[in-house]
Amino acid sequence: LTTSSGDLYLARPGHDGERVAYRVIRTGLGRRCEIEGVEYVADQSLLYFACKTAREPGLDGTLTLLAWSPATRAEVAARTIRIPQGAFADLPGKGPVRPSGLARSPRDGSLVVTAAGHRALVTLSPAGDLV
Repeated sequence: LTTSSGDLYLARPGHDGERVAYRVIRTGLGRRCEIEGVEYVADQSLLYFACKTAREPGLDGTLTLLAWSPATRAEVAARTIRIPQGAFADLPGKGPVRPSGLARSPRDGSLVVTAAGHRALVTLSPAGDLV
């Protein structure tokens, strides 16, 4: 589970109504953008965090998925995915595509970004290319 500031909450699965211990890892990614979803990609050993609202100029004008390594507890800038907002000109709705969720397809490993404001799903290949 992640917060909009990129803090991770980790816990073991519990039974209905059971209280479980948890720990918090502060990724620091919230300084870069407001986070709206996280997904683990096991074959890359990375977590991808969906940026809803940019908080730094370098992320403006893009749909961005920040890559973060649980092993090193650091951002992996080389694996960050950025798609220019112009690539979504054909989607319904107005304004930039802002993620409202992120999931990985078990079928082919693609990343699927939910864009509720546009009533759309944006699919990215496992390599991060717009499908």
